[in-house]
Amino acid sequence: MLDYKLELLFSFLKILIPFFAISFISFFLIRILNIKDFLEKIILFFLFNWFQIVISIEILSLFKAVSLISLIIFHGSSLIICLIIVLIKKIDIKINFKVILKLFFNFFQELELSKILKIIIVVWVIVILGTTFFIGIISPPGNYDSLTYHLARVGFWQQNGTINHYTTWAEIQNLNPVNAEVGLLWIILFTGSDNVAFINQWIALIIIFIAIYKLLRLINISKIISFISAMLFISFDIVLLEATSTQNDLILVTFVILSVIFLLKSFQNNKLDYKYLLITGFIIGFLVSLKGNSYIFIPGIALIIFLINKNNKNKFIKIGYLLLFAITGVLIFASYYFIQNYIYYGNILSSKDYISVQGISNPNLKTFISNISRHFSSFYQYYLIDHGTIGNLIIKTIVNLHNKLGLSTDAPQTIFPGAVFYYSPVKLNYDESYFGPLFFFLVLPSLIYSMFLFLMLRIWKKGKDLIQKYKDALKLYLIGFSFFLCFMIIFRWQPFSGRLLMGFALFSIAIFAINLEFLKSVKLKYFFNIISFILIILLVASSYFPLFKADYINLSKFDFSVKYDDRRINFIKDGQDLAYSTFGDKYKLGLILRGGDAVYLLFGKRFENKIIYISKESWDEEKISNIIRENNIDGILINKNSEAFLEQKITPLYKKLSEKLLFVIDEKNYKDFIRANNGSEFVELDDLIKIKANNDDPGFEIFLILTN
Repeated sequence: MLDYKLELLFSFLKILIPFFAISFISFFLIRILNIKDFLEKIILFFLFNWFQIVISIEILSLFKAVSLISLIIFHGSSLIICLIIVLIKKIDIKINFKVILKLFFNFFQELELSKILKIIIVVWVIVILGTTFFIGIISPPGNYDSLTYHLARVGFWQQNGTINHYTTWAEIQNLNPVNAEVGLLWIILFTGSDNVAFINQWIALIIIFIAIYKLLRLINISKIISFISAMLFISFDIVLLEATSTQNDLILVTFVILSVIFLLKSFQNNKLDYKYLLITGFIIGFLVSLKGNSYIFIPGIALIIFLINKNNKNKFIKIGYLLLFAITGVLIFASYYFIQNYIYYGNILSSKDYISVQGISNPNLKTFISNISRHFSSFYQYYLIDHGTIGNLIIKTIVNLHNKLGLSTDAPQTIFPGAVFYYSPVKLNYDESYFGPLFFFLVLPSLIYSMFLFLMLRIWKKGKDLIQKYKDALKLYLIGFSFFLCFMIIFRWQPFSGRLLMGFALFSIAIFAINLEFLKSVKLKYFFNIISFILIILLVASSYFPLFKADYINLSKFDFSVKYDDRRINFIKDGQDLAYSTFGDKYKLGLILRGGDAVYLLFGKRFENKIIYISKESWDEEKISNIIRENNIDGILINKNSEAFLEQKITPLYKKLSEKLLFVIDEKNYKDFIRANNGSEFVELDDLIKIKANNDDPGFEIFLILTN
C-alpha cells in the first residue's frame, strides 16, 4: 500500500499529462482566434479545456466506450492532428514566460495602494489558495450531495461506459444536469481515485477571482477596486468551503460570469466580432447543462443584452448571431442530457415529480415574501460573538412577519421536504453556510448605499464619469437580482441555499465596487487608504474562520500517515446516511437503497466493485433468485430503514435464500462489532444469516456491507 503522499503525487502526475494535451489544443485555438488580452487567454484555457472534456466524453458515450484507454486514444489523436496543423501552417506556439512574469510585476506595481497593504492582500490570496488546496487533498469527498449523486453517478457512468441514464432508486443521479460531473468522471478515469477530484472547484475559484477583476475592469472600475472586490468574493464562507468540495456551485457561477464577460466584449462597439459571439453562445449552451438553477440566470443575461449599447448599429444582428451560436452550444453541450431526459421522463428538463419537490406549490405574494424574509435572515452569520442579540432579533422579526402573513415559517408549501427553518450561529460546512458578516453588512445593502452616493453624484459637477460606471454596475447587479427574484418565486426555502445563491452574491459585488470607486475618486488619498486597510483586515479576519475552523476538518490534528481509506471512514463516520463496503473485487452487489444513501462509497476506493440498482418493478414482478441470476450478482443490499418494503418483500424470503446470501447490517452492528473486532470473527443476525467481516484472508468468501 502506497503512502498517501505518494498516492497524491501519482494522481497529480496522471492528471497532468492529459491536462497538458488538452491545454496545448486550447492554446492552439486561442492563437487561431487571435486573442490578445492576457486575462482572456487564461479564461479561454479554462473554457476550451472544459469544452474538450465534455465533447470527448459525449462522443465516447454514444458508443458506450467511456474508459481510460478510449480517452487516451481520443485526446492523443486530437493532439496529433493539432500538431500536424501547427507544423503545416507554421503557427507560432511559443510561450514567453518572462513577459508573463513582467505583466504580473507591473500589475502589482501599478496598484494604487500602500506597499504594506499590497503585501497583505497578495499574501492572503496565496493563503486562501494554498489552504483550500491543502484541505482539498486531505479531505475525501464526504458531503451529502457528492456521495449520493455527484460522485455516485460518476461511479455508475464509469462502470457502464456511458453517461446515459440508468435504473436507480436515487433519481437525482439522472435528473440533474451532467456537465460538472463529466469533469469529475474525466479526472477519476485518469487517476483511478477521487483524491484530487476537488480540483475542478478549486480551479473555478481562481477563474472566478480573475473573472470578477476582468468584469469590473470592463465597466472601467479602477484596478485596485476591482482587485479588492474580487478578493472579497473569494473570502466568503461558502465560496471557500465549496472550493474544497466535489460539488458544482463554483463551476456554475464561473460559467455565468464568463458568459457575461464575453457578452460585454461582443457588444462593446459596433464591430461585428464573431469570435466573442461564438464563445458567448457556447458558454450559454454549456451552462444550461451544468446545474438545475442555471436556467434562471438566462433572463438576467438576456436583460443585459437589451440594456447595453442601445445605439449599437449592429445590435440586433449580433443578437441573431448570438442566438444561433447559443443554439449550437446547446446542441453540442446539452442535447445529450436533454434527449436522455426525454427518453426516460418525457420531459427534456426533468421529471415532473422532481420539479414539484423542488418548487413552491401555488406560488403567490405570501410565499414570495416568506421566501425573501427567510433567505435574508439566513444571510446573517456570526462567529460566536453575537450573544443572542442581533440573531434573536432577526429571527423574532421573521416569525412575527409570518404570523401576520398567516403562514408558518415551516409551511410545507414553501419549505424543502425534511428541512426545518431555524436560526443558529454560523455553520461552517459545505451545505449550510452562507456568505459571512462582510456580505450581510457591507455587500448585501450596497444597493442602498449606492443610491445615496448616486444622489450626491448628481449634484457633483465632476461626477459624470462615476454616474456612467454606476449605471453599468447596476446593469450587472440586475443579473444577480433577477436570478434572486426567480429563485424566490420558484424554489422552496432550503437550509443549504447559500451555495445556490452564489450568483446573487457575485453580481452584488459590482454595486459594492462602485461604492469603493466613489470613495477612491474623492481626493482624499489617506482617507481611502484607511478605508482600504480596515476592509482588508476585516476580509482577512472573516475568511480565517472558513479556512481554519470548518466543521469537517481539523488541520492541527491532521496526519498524513493515516491511510486514505481510514481517513475516509473517519471523515464521514458521523453522517446520517452511511453506506460503506469492504468487500473484495470478485463480488457484485445489487442495491435497494433510499435516495439519501451514500451509495458512492460502495464502489470501493478504486471503483473495483460493480454496483447494480434493482428496480422496484423487478421486485414486484420477479423472484429474488431470478434477480440474482439475471444480474449475475453475489448478494443484495437492503437498507434496513426500508420498513414496509423490508417487511413485505424481504422477510418472507430469508429462509429461501440457500444458494445466495442477503446481507443486512445496520449501523449498530457496525459500531459494536466490526470496528471493535477488526473483521476477525463471525456474528449471527437474527439467527438467519451469518455475516463475516472481510480482512485480508483470501479464504474468506463472505463480504461485508453496512447501511444505516
